Amino acid sequence: SFLKNFLNILFWVFILLAVFYFSGQNPLTDHPVFSGLTALFSALAITLPYIIYQKTQLKEKYTIKLPLILESLISLSLILGWLGTLKFYKIGIGYDSFVHFSTSFLGVLMAFIILSVIFVKNRKTTLLIIIFLVVIFGGIFNEFFQKYGDRRWGTEMFGEIGQPNDTSRDLIYDTLGTFMGVFLVGFNGEKWVQNLEKNA
Repeated sequence: SFLKNFLNILFWVFILLAVFYFSGQNPLTDHPVFSGLTALFSALAITLPYIIYQKTQLKEKYTIKLPLILESLISLSLILGWLGTLKFYKIGIGYDSFVHFSTSFLGVLMAFIILSVIFVKNRKTTLLIIIFLVVIFGGIFNEFFQKYGDRRWGTEMFGEIGQPNDTSRDLIYDTLGTFMGVFLVGFNGEKWVQNLEKNA
């Protein structure tokens, strides 16, 4: 299918990008090792849902659409982040805020599907609260990672041109994206997961 082919191509794009960074012969970054490792992690993240699906009992209950959807959501999050890294973060057009909102929203969708599959019998309200806390905690962790990563590796992840108060702004957009995602899966999430089952 088109989606599967696209995901395969994206995987190799990240592998080639990692090789490109590790070669040291590029003007895109002053931190080739860090960027190369990030590209490798991106490639692994795309393939992880399928690997887990094939190695566990999930394939007995759910169709191949389960890993494909998770891989698609992960890929979209990665693409948004990498576009910012390669170009848009440097322009200062509010792209960083857009990425925080979008990745938090997508994070809720991914978390709901994963936790629904693992903890099938959990009540929906409890599940939504857990998801909200997990995604918000992820946003807070990301802020610390950016701040101290800049100090440790000399990167420029913390902040965007023309937009001060990066932490408070990012957390606001993280929260808005999380609320939007929780609201959406609260109404439609269970139906989506049921449609991934083989007997649906």
